[in-house]
Amino acid sequence: MLDFTKTFSPNADKHLHVSLLDHLKEVDSILTEFNVGVLAFDPDGNMVWRSNSLKILGYCDPDDEQGQCYRRDPEGEPSLCMDCPFHTRFEDDKYQRTCIHTGTGAAKRHFEVTSVPLYEGEELKIWVRLVQDVTERRRRIQQAQNEEITQMLIDNTADAVMTTDDMLLIQSWNQSAREMFGYSADEVQKKPITNLFSLDSDTQDKFARIQNVVREEGAVRNERLLMVSKEGRRLNVAITLTAIRNSREEITGYSLIVRDFSLVAGLEDSLSEKIDHLTKLDGINAVVRMAKSKEEIYDAVLVAVTAGEGLRFSRAFLFIVNKGQKVLAGNTAVGPANAAEVLDGRKKQYYRSRSLQEIISERSQQKGARDVLVTQIVRQLRIPLDQKDHPLIRCLENREPFLFSRRETEDVLAAQLANQLWTEQYVAVPLVWHDEKLGVIVADNLTTRRPITEDDVSFLAGFAERASSAMANLSLKDDLEGKVVDLQEAWSQLDDQKKKMADQKRLAGLGEMAAKVAHEIRNPLVTIGGFAKMLMERDIDPETKKSLNIISEEVMRLEGILENVLGTARPIQPEFVNTKINPILHRIATLLKNQAIQNDIEMAVHLQDPLPTIILQKDQIEQVVINLMKNAIDATGPGGRVVLASKLKDNGKAIAITVKDTGVGIDQEHLQHLWDPFFTTKSEGTGLGLHISKQIINDHGGKITATSKPGKGTCFEVLLPLKPKVKEEEDA
Repeated sequence: MLDFTKTFSPNADKHLHVSLLDHLKEVDSILTEFNVGVLAFDPDGNMVWRSNSLKILGYCDPDDEQGQCYRRDPEGEPSLCMDCPFHTRFEDDKYQRTCIHTGTGAAKRHFEVTSVPLYEGEELKIWVRLVQDVTERRRRIQQAQNEEITQMLIDNTADAVMTTDDMLLIQSWNQSAREMFGYSADEVQKKPITNLFSLDSDTQDKFARIQNVVREEGAVRNERLLMVSKEGRRLNVAITLTAIRNSREEITGYSLIVRDFSLVAGLEDSLSEKIDHLTKLDGINAVVRMAKSKEEIYDAVLVAVTAGEGLRFSRAFLFIVNKGQKVLAGNTAVGPANAAEVLDGRKKQYYRSRSLQEIISERSQQKGARDVLVTQIVRQLRIPLDQKDHPLIRCLENREPFLFSRRETEDVLAAQLANQLWTEQYVAVPLVWHDEKLGVIVADNLTTRRPITEDDVSFLAGFAERASSAMANLSLKDDLEGKVVDLQEAWSQLDDQKKKMADQKRLAGLGEMAAKVAHEIRNPLVTIGGFAKMLMERDIDPETKKSLNIISEEVMRLEGILENVLGTARPIQPEFVNTKINPILHRIATLLKNQAIQNDIEMAVHLQDPLPTIILQKDQIEQVVINLMKNAIDATGPGGRVVLASKLKDNGKAIAITVKDTGVGIDQEHLQHLWDPFFTTKSEGTGLGLHISKQIINDHGGKITATSKPGKGTCFEVLLPLKPKVKEEEDA
């Protein structure tokens, strides 16, 4: 778990790759235009950078000197920011999104926080957090919902109807209210609704109790109270007070219906039904917004249109705008395809007897098996966007519902669409969000044969507005996630390029230094070799002659290595020969025996004999095994043991050379970096030995692996194929 409760550290970015910070700074101005703030953290949880756009958003203002993070609300003093994403914890490899809310009332703001881990290989390098102010977007959604509620109330009642915000300040005021109380809409706008009630204590106390009940239960109907008109006339009324809630069940306002006792009682039932519709729309909207992909939200929208808990149409068809192909294309559908499926009683009642959430959950498991025939019908329909006389294109362009009934309309194209959908009557409503045309919903009552009313059309149109908002929000989320992925890929590519350039620069410097050193030691080495050969020609004892022979051969091998170093500008193709491996390993053991004895280390040699001949480059393989043996001796303390072994493996197709020690071992975190150039745990090492060894073994078509247990020792295995895919040269 990473702990992000640490305070801001101005010097923390020294642990972070400079290239990413530079990249973030370059896009800072772009982030501001998109209303997005960015925070960057190192793996230890220290915030190493924040964008200027974060301050412009006004969410928080980290204090560099005090190491504290403050929130600055528009209408208050700075307060310690305890729920800032800067102070949250989460798991290393989890991509997260959360919403944070600040302030109350008119100063309330909403932020969407997205956390993304960035890796180099398997190592976590940085956390990037995107903070987007979605207050305005949410405010527009809420405003659209409130306006719709107000409009429906005004259009469908003769009672005095008004709406308020969550603080009971009047927002709207219909004509009946003006006539009943004598105030114009401007006179009561933003005024407390309690000003309209009688000032006597009984009325005030009763209204206070009604408010408490509404907050708990959602509504209170037909409660008698005394109210006062502008002229001071006391009015005996019955009020219906209803809480307006959003998808999270938060109260965002109230609707108040005021009725004189002489009004027809049936009007109240009619108005209550409209309010129930609005409440149902809010519930449907909450379910639809749970969708995580386009396919899920498309299906949820159509199920909401047809379910008994939803709008109760028999069938629903979804058409989506394809901008690339410039067509309105049929996408998916819900319901029976034709009269034959209507006769299936189970199909007829399926969407009536289940809750909306149950249906969506079950359909998510069915996937391709659901509503196959009706979906095939709609997917055959593709309408060019420039066909302005088509009823669905008119519906989309004019942003108005379209109701077709074969008995009442002679529109040829509308009748043709009815034939294609096997229906006598249908309604089409547009899916539009701001200036973006998303598609069209078409619905009918093929199963029930119930006529589609104007109320049905209005209800479906209201739902379509909410569905459009949910679809647009999902699209925006996908776009933002795409930008995060692009940023992650760009950072990774930039980091890889910089690492390669640094490695090349270090290798070039090391090559130049090696060439100079090789040049300086070449002449003394030739002299040593010459004296060794001269002494061998004298009459000396066999043991001394054997030692001089080893010196001479090693000098020749070193001269070959120096020749390769000096010839890097003109690479030489290594000479591969068919030879036996055990004599090479015996020579290496003899060469290093004295070093092992001096360090009080037991050296053991276990070579399988006989072994078949193998094609290899002798000097290079000697270089690899000597390097492994010296590393083993260095890692093994006095009293330890080093074992050099060979055996046949892979069903006789390869020879394995193992070097095993009882030394200090290698930490697991270091094992994965053993073969990296310049990686070493020795104070005087160059970090190139194992890197070069791996390249040599790769050139032989083989493999080199290492296993280790800290405190118990390490084992290196070199696996060489008997016949590598290289040019073969036989010994004479």
